[in-house]
Amino acid sequence: MKISGVNLTAFSRPFAETGQLKIKDIEPSHLECLAIEITADEGASGEAMCAFGARAIGASIATHVRPLLVGRDPARREEIWHEIAHYNRL
Repeated sequence: MKISGVNLTAFSRPFAETGQLKIKDIEPSHLECLAIEITADEGASGEAMCAFGARAIGASIATHVRPLLVGRDPARREEIWHEIAHYNRL
């Protein structure tokens, strides 16, 4: 089995009430989110979501992580994790 795709979907979720999140004098009205789906050629898939820093994380995944994942065996997750961690330090 090989990883065949890394799909990213950015979306925005409005806060139900104002005042749910306030950072200093900034009170955002929406939460920027990113949904990540990793698919394998045999049909298996996995999903994850991040809520803060979605644009930066999405750009990093698209530019650096996706090329490291596609074509790899997902069972070798420890090896993949160490390689991603190595590039993330640079």
